[in-house]
Amino acid sequence: MEPNTTGTPTPTPPVVVALIHPDNIRNFHRIASSTAEIKKNRSMHGYVCRECHKTSSAEIKVLQCARRGTAQGRPKHKSICVELKASTAKLIPSFVANPALYFYLGKALVMLFKIHENPRPDIPLVAMCEAELRIADPVRAALIASGHVQPDPEGKDEAMLQIRSLQILDPRIAMERTRKSMWNTAREGLRSDGRPSVHVIMLDFTIKDVKWQGTTYAFPIEERVVEAVKSGAISVRKSVVNGTTVRPSSVQTCIEPAHKANCQDMNTATAKLIPTLVANEYLSVTLAMALTLLYGLHSSPRPDSHFVAKCEAEIVPSDFARHLFLATSQARVDNEEGMLELSSLTPLDPKEMMETTRTTMWKGTKDTLHKLGHPDQHVIIVDFKIKGVKQGTTVAIPIDNAILKTVSMNLPAVRKSAISGTLTFPQSVEMYLE
Repeated sequence: MEPNTTGTPTPTPPVVVALIHPDNIRNFHRIASSTAEIKKNRSMHGYVCRECHKTSSAEIKVLQCARRGTAQGRPKHKSICVELKASTAKLIPSFVANPALYFYLGKALVMLFKIHENPRPDIPLVAMCEAELRIADPVRAALIASGHVQPDPEGKDEAMLQIRSLQILDPRIAMERTRKSMWNTAREGLRSDGRPSVHVIMLDFTIKDVKWQGTTYAFPIEERVVEAVKSGAISVRKSVVNGTTVRPSSVQTCIEPAHKANCQDMNTATAKLIPTLVANEYLSVTLAMALTLLYGLHSSPRPDSHFVAKCEAEIVPSDFARHLFLATSQARVDNEEGMLELSSLTPLDPKEMMETTRTTMWKGTKDTLHKLGHPDQHVIIVDFKIKGVKQGTTVAIPIDNAILKTVSMNLPAVRKSAISGTLTFPQSVEMYLE
């Protein structure tokens, strides 16, 4: 947008800035895995404590072994494991039970062991899966990485579980009695179901920098996963910002989208997500930057003018990378795990939209800013509309002058990826929305 040198208000730009690529038809209720489905699948996976070798197939329990040495090194061990209350380790059973994440991890294991080229279902295979906890909020993660903010000293940043690496282990060493028993049990179950050609991989999970004994799973590799690898399917990503990126299938491209958010079932109204988003200091700053660019406030400040924008949002899956998931038709169920994503910003005509309620809201926010000593701050009235939700929400968003200075610096966004390398994007509304 060109700088305003006339001193008169700049007319509302006739443009709709949309983040979602038109080819990305996403329907959350079709592709998301319900909490009920994950709990059901969780009961089907047996796992074993690697400290005391006690096995379990409990539906929701995670076993924590008490076999730990004291400070003086004296042995201390209970005869049974106890349930682990920590949410960190509970991510592993939910991860394995999630059918979408299972599909990606299964493809990675097929390529790791080359099962699609050399099937050997009667031979035990063992692998180590290293995961790590990463910050679930990408905006906060970017701010921490750039040095703008510091991590929470008490470690209270909301996290997600990300698969980090896969490593083949020698079955002659790793297949001790307990693992061998689990493997045999899983194979017998598959044979009784008429699926003798399904491979079973003993998968050891560890979480980086987390003092937790880890869990071993008997991980079946379904035929559909092997066939997906045989077909040579490529990874295609379409984005308004990045364009279309095509990559061949590999272990790395399969484990990259394998992440599990540490979130709870959404029992409250969907519309309550909007106040939470606006109250988030990191998300609100990013949204304010997008609004600043949309109206050109960094080049043409006009704090006494009315601005109204429509912000469209939608609920998208939080437990896997949606751009790589093959959408499958599923029945609509409740309590899916989702996150709120902003999809577009549209400037509206204040002459038509600034009715009594919005005007009162704008004046009230401006009066508060005056009392706080910030009379020159902008206030933008934003109408939030969530796709599939009838009720909308209107919020008055103040634009701090520090945001105008940051946007005026025109700093690019830098992203680093093990697959794509270092990518640099120019500053844009789409960049901040994403």
